[in-house]
Amino acid sequence: MHNYTAEHITTTIVVGLTFISAFAAMFFAWYFYIKAKQKERMALIEKASEGIDAAKLFAKPKRLFRFPWLKLGILIFFFTLGLSVGVILYNLKLSHSDFIPILGFMFGGLGMIAAHFAGKKEDTNND
Repeated sequence: MHNYTAEHITTTIVVGLTFISAFAAMFFAWYFYIKAKQKERMALIEKASEGIDAAKLFAKPKRLFRFPWLKLGILIFFFTLGLSVGVILYNLKLSHSDFIPILGFMFGGLGMIAAHFAGKKEDTNND
């Protein structure tokens, strides 16, 4: 005997609609991507027939600002390394718990120094 309660039926309908919506969203994303690609190709053909170079048409302007992901990653790595060393020393009973944040900030400072030099090398390579 089946137990069809209103809650069970509602849950089944919601799950079904969720899957249908997900597949519809994927289909429409794919469809509009194909349509945009087709329009781009047609625009390229039209511009080429007018004598405009396609390379100039799609050239990206040089960005003035680049987010320093490398520097941020080095800083986070060293800060986390410092906290980890502090926790290990505390668990080995070699230091007091007050030294954990101190080591985190000390290693974070070392990370800032390393990030500075890594950023200098990256800046000279980009120019």
